[in-house]
Amino acid sequence: MLNTFKYRALETTDAVLLKSSSGVLHSVILSETSATPVVIWDSTGSGGNKIATLKASIAEGDYIFDCRFAKGLYIENPGASKLTVTYA
Repeated sequence: MLNTFKYRALETTDAVLLKSSSGVLHSVILSETSATPVVIWDSTGSGGNKIATLKASIAEGDYIFDCRFAKGLYIENPGASKLTVTYA
């Protein structure tokens, strides 16, 4: 079965609800980091179950997660790192 992933590019200081129901976080493609971490939540807002924290000093690259989330996919990008999130 072929998965069809959606994507969303984030390049500004923002907190974004990408999906408000269960799904799969496939990857985060990080092209430029900032001085603050990016936090990924299984939630429809800040808080809830944390999937990952990409620290400020993390190297640019592709980070594969392939993990399920139950409530929603919420990304906090307070330092305007440049990244693309792929999910279903």
